[in-house]
Amino acid sequence: MDGALERADEVIAARGSMRFGAINAAKLVSMDQDRELGRAVRDCEVILADGMGVVLAVGMLHRKRIKRLTGIDLMEQLVKRSAEKGYSIYFLGAKPEILDKMLKRFRDEYPGLKVAGQHHGYFSKEDESEIVQQIRDSKADILFVAMGTPAKEMWIDRNHKSLGVPICMGVGGSFDVFSGYVKRAPRWLQRIGLEWFFRFVQEPRRLFHRYFVVSLGFIFRVLGEALRKPFRGKEIARS
Repeated sequence: MDGALERADEVIAARGSMRFGAINAAKLVSMDQDRELGRAVRDCEVILADGMGVVLAVGMLHRKRIKRLTGIDLMEQLVKRSAEKGYSIYFLGAKPEILDKMLKRFRDEYPGLKVAGQHHGYFSKEDESEIVQQIRDSKADILFVAMGTPAKEMWIDRNHKSLGVPICMGVGGSFDVFSGYVKRAPRWLQRIGLEWFFRFVQEPRRLFHRYFVVSLGFIFRVLGEALRKPFRGKEIARS
């Protein structure tokens, strides 16, 4: 978290350009199936391990310990930091009523927060260029895009060079959580990596395929990588 926030500070100070991406088991499977999504994620300057499956797979395949850093946690800290440092934020996505409720909460919690602008996520392709111009005119320091996958990744990939915003970040359903529309798992479940189960209990029909069918594909992928690794090492040694 500290490293991500420091990088954000540096990029905003230099008026540079940085995209925060995030991966979990389901998204990695989707990236295998969708080349454009895979490219859009890999092109991000910083990529977060947003799921415990990714953390465990890196440990298993590379004997490397990394920390889970969720997009929603980083978003919350960026909002807090923005209020402290005077950064301005543009919020794009979700339904108008959810967006309004979330911004009311943020303004109550962080009185110094500068909202550069806001727009709901229900707009047509024809409206996109106008929204991009609105964001550019706002001179925001940070843009949060609350859409699903692959919509948010592709929208940022398509437009980030035209936005003039130093930090662009897709945050999925985070607006729903911060508005109170969706409840997040208790901290103790988050710490032991079972936040996904809490979400599944709330929306079993919608999330069954993602957490059980798609995740099974991720497990097979990791096992396949683990089995190929020794043979790959021998080939390198022989060459």
